[in-house]
Amino acid sequence: MLQRSHLHQAALPQHGHGVPGEPEQLLHRDRTDQLLQLLQSNSIRDSLIKQFDLAKVYDVDTTSDGGYFVLYNEFLERVEIAKTQYESVTIDVTDEDPVRAGTW
Repeated sequence: MLQRSHLHQAALPQHGHGVPGEPEQLLHRDRTDQLLQLLQSNSIRDSLIKQFDLAKVYDVDTTSDGGYFVLYNEFLERVEIAKTQYESVTIDVTDEDPVRAGTW
């Protein structure tokens, strides 16, 4: 049975200081977009794959031709990182193991 874990993280501290002449909402959007880009980066993906040994978990042979392509697609099918309408970021993980899904 697949378990779904949902993590909702605020993108910004609530006590940030704005730049004169720049609306606070624009600052939040820019910082949220930067956080989103970071969380969706190849280095974060590769770090999570290594940390949770996902090649083994997903039973993917990365030494075969196209192995990493299969692994990355499996990761993308199970992990969704998105910006909310409130300028925060959500991370949804779908996994057979609820403990592993919840530790992200």
